[in-house]
Amino acid sequence: MPIEVNSSDRKRQIGEAGVRIVREHGTAGLTVRAVADVLGGSTSLVTNYVRTRTQLLDLTLETLVAQWDNQIADLTGSPADKLRAVAAWALDWAGDSSPLVAKILVQLLGEQTIDADRLASLHRELDRLHARIARALEAAGIPDPAPIADLLFLASRGAMVSQVENPGGWPTERLTNAAVALTRRLDADRPPGPAPHP
Repeated sequence: MPIEVNSSDRKRQIGEAGVRIVREHGTAGLTVRAVADVLGGSTSLVTNYVRTRTQLLDLTLETLVAQWDNQIADLTGSPADKLRAVAAWALDWAGDSSPLVAKILVQLLGEQTIDADRLASLHRELDRLHARIARALEAAGIPDPAPIADLLFLASRGAMVSQVENPGGWPTERLTNAAVALTRRLDADRPPGPAPHP
């Protein structure tokens, strides 16, 4: 009698296997067959939950970025401190899972032809990044967070591409310094008024 596996548990296992494959073999190695091999079963072990490579790529990305919510939730300090922390977080594509996310996203962006499913997957991940930045700014009590979220999102996209193009040239320290400079400029442009509550 086959062992019953919870659907969310199986998807988590598939996503984790996808991350392992991308770490070891890059995005080109991410196939249904490769994931099935890691899980020790047939391809139906995977295709019962994700039917296409695009869905597999999407699930792998979801697994990689899941830790971002925890990183944002850990931010502490005054609103100004939180703004600096959110900016540093948004620009740091040299962290643990970020280079893999960046490489996958840049690969998708660089494809000469991109099908509708894959384009939708790419937009979903970028929308999630923007939403995380916006939520973090709101939680930090930053006044008028929407345009600041847009600015940090655009800066984050630039940092993402730069990290893939020239990873050695954009270490965390340099990205953090850029984030601090950006938030100083934002603080300087902020109109005077009562300080927001933390």
